[in-house]
Amino acid sequence: MKQLLLVIALFCAFSVSAQVAEDTTYFAKDSGQWFKVRAIQYANQNRNLNYEYIGDSIALYNYNLNAQSQRVADMAVEVQSVAKFTKELNQVSAINAQTRTASGKNFLDSLYSQNRDWYLTGTWVMRGEDSGTFAFTENAQGRLQYSFNGGTARNATPFGKQAVILTGYPITGKTTVLWFDGKNWMMRADSKLRIVRTSTARK
Repeated sequence: MKQLLLVIALFCAFSVSAQVAEDTTYFAKDSGQWFKVRAIQYANQNRNLNYEYIGDSIALYNYNLNAQSQRVADMAVEVQSVAKFTKELNQVSAINAQTRTASGKNFLDSLYSQNRDWYLTGTWVMRGEDSGTFAFTENAQGRLQYSFNGGTARNATPFGKQAVILTGYPITGKTTVLWFDGKNWMMRADSKLRIVRTSTARK
């Protein structure tokens, strides 16, 4: 019995010591080459670093173009809270900023270009807890914008076709995240608000 208790005690001690206190992933450059680094900090202060070789700055761009596009698509499938979605998209934006600095290329712009017609070639309406006419447009700089019920055009940040952040909706200072659901609409995580693409060509 004492031996069994000792084994249980040792197992519990190992479990506590192996608990992950922090798990972070970032990109680091060494001698002109980029690596993806995963740093795992355990509760017992031990630290583990894993390196994945990426390549030069163009390889970094191509890696994140594919990886972050898939990441956003996976998030859209997983029904999580609005706060969780927003945090994840902010992390994607931060990775995009780092990639743009390193390579001079913006993978979010590339994803938008690939899905530009989804936003601009069609007629949209808003439905749910708020309803009315809705439209996507581009400004002179080629940035995606939206307007609701013919109001002021405000900035929209697309993450390919999978998600879009509406800045200033429902009011100035607020943002709303909408997700592609695999059909002809994009909706908020709580399903109480959506924009519906009612046709594929503007009237």
